[in-house]
Amino acid sequence: MIDIEALSALYELDEIDRTILETVAEHQRIDAELTALATAEGLTQKTRDGMKLHPAVAEARRHRVEASRLLASIVPDEQDSGGGDLTMHDARSDWARKAAGARWGH
Repeated sequence: MIDIEALSALYELDEIDRTILETVAEHQRIDAELTALATAEGLTQKTRDGMKLHPAVAEARRHRVEASRLLASIVPDEQDSGGGDLTMHDARSDWARKAAGARWGH
């Protein structure tokens, strides 16, 4: 599980970063519960159409993907801010800037 307080000690988190990390933690909690449920009930279930993957497995995977996507949206800056604390920035801005440059030839 993600440790928001430990990250706060390493990085200067703004309100958006903290909200994203709290959402990631919630996705991780749900993923763990669904994984435990599927493990307890069996990863596959017998249906009239044959063996099927437990529905909780797909749902847990969806929560892992969403948590990964959210984490990728915030990344540490490459340079130190001078005061010893690293800052976080929105990676989507960098991606959008590069995409616009590629589109318009800059």
